[in-house]
Amino acid sequence: MAKITVVAPVVKVHYRRVIISILLLLAPTGLLMAYEEDSIQQKMVKSVFIFNIAKFVSWPEEVYQKRSQKFILCHFLEDSLGVGFEIIRNRSVSGRNLSKRVSLTLGEAKICDILFVGNGRLEDFLAESPKSDLAEVLVVADRTKALNKGQAFVGVHISLVREESNIGFEINLSEISKSKIELSPKLLELSTIVGENQSY
Repeated sequence: MAKITVVAPVVKVHYRRVIISILLLLAPTGLLMAYEEDSIQQKMVKSVFIFNIAKFVSWPEEVYQKRSQKFILCHFLEDSLGVGFEIIRNRSVSGRNLSKRVSLTLGEAKICDILFVGNGRLEDFLAESPKSDLAEVLVVADRTKALNKGQAFVGVHISLVREESNIGFEINLSEISKSKIELSPKLLELSTIVGENQSY
């Protein structure tokens, strides 16, 4: 996997425009971005990761028809990115304007393009996911605090993981194959593959 380490200084929120211009010019995903634990910078880096991943994902045509103007990033149970989302606010994905909301149930998440499962919420998601149909929703889980990597979880398509002091990501091909979502070959090349299906 191609890896680029970007070490950014600790910044305050009012430097947001400077950070946007730097991070959004970086090669999308496959990046490893350094961050400080539990900082605003960390949440910004995760937000940029999700935004860049979205640019290499294709949803079913009916999704574009239902939400031709809006791209919805949902947070499961709580807004775990908080102010970090501001770095990608007013951006667009395939011509659709990015917006966010909190989904308190997976039933509510059916109208989302991406469902972000924050740190500490994976067990809640797994308890509910077998009863839910999220075939048109890309599920991204934050596992940057988990000690073990390379694990595949039912219903989770992409996991953000720690690579020493950086962030990387893993793709669960088994779950992708069950969904109606397609991933760019470039995204697959830059990822670590987990799950039963090791080819795509």
